[in-house]
Amino acid sequence: MLKGYTYRLHPTPAQAEFLIKTIGCARFIYNKLLEDRIAIRDEAKAGIVTRRPIEVSQFDADLIIGPFARAV
Repeated sequence: MLKGYTYRLHPTPAQAEFLIKTIGCARFIYNKLLEDRIAIRDEAKAGIVTRRPIEVSQFDADLIIGPFARAV
């Protein structure tokens, strides 16, 4: 039974830099959202309801995520 595939990449230096930035950005966003989810869960357990849905502009997103996300 085949359980998975393994791929070997040989990127150029520019491609390697792009992959590193993309993976780093995705990891940062995942960790940020996980942190928020844990905080929401902890607040719900404590009976605190302080979070409401808000609309985020691109400027706010840059402040939250960081300007490096635009480079990816």
